[in-house]
Amino acid sequence: MNWNGWMRSAHRWLSLAFTGAVVVNLVALFQKRQDFWIGLLALIPLIVLLVTGLYLFALPYAARWRARTAREGGTIAQRPCAAAATASSGPRAPPAPPRFLPA
Repeated sequence: MNWNGWMRSAHRWLSLAFTGAVVVNLVALFQKRQDFWIGLLALIPLIVLLVTGLYLFALPYAARWRARTAREGGTIAQRPCAAAATASSGPRAPPAPPRFLPA
């Protein structure tokens, strides 16, 4: 299993741990035995869920960015500056206005 698979699996198990901690918190609340550590019981998996969730959220964007840089010929530092490429080609014509109505 690769790194992304481990992260997805950990995220799933952490969601189960968080759900269990919330249930324990609610039971303690209804029994009037609410302690400080019971409130923190749900907070610990929630913080780790935030980190793993942000990582999983960013995965498709990172994959697109890596594919685009590979398709364009290497890393960003290796590519020439876009301003230098347009400055050497001379003046450019303005872009055509967008067409909103069918022709």
